[in-house]
This record gives sequence, structure tokens and C-alpha cells, in this order.
Amino acid sequence: QSAGYLLAVIDKLNPEDSGGFFAWDGQSIEY
Repeated sequence: QSAGYLLAVIDKLNPEDSGGFFAWDGQSIEY
């Protein structure tokens, strides 16, 4: 199940998201 969440988040990302941190649900995590 966790791998499925990871793949779903990765699938929604684009090059502008490079270097960011994201939660399991795809929400950006500020750092």
C-alpha cells in the first residue's frame, strides 16, 4: 500500500517540483 501511495505522488509531480518534500498524500512539506 505504501508503494502505491509513493507511485501516485511521483506520478503527479513535474520538473518544477524537483528538490521538494512531499507527504504520502502528495501535499508539499515546507522545510
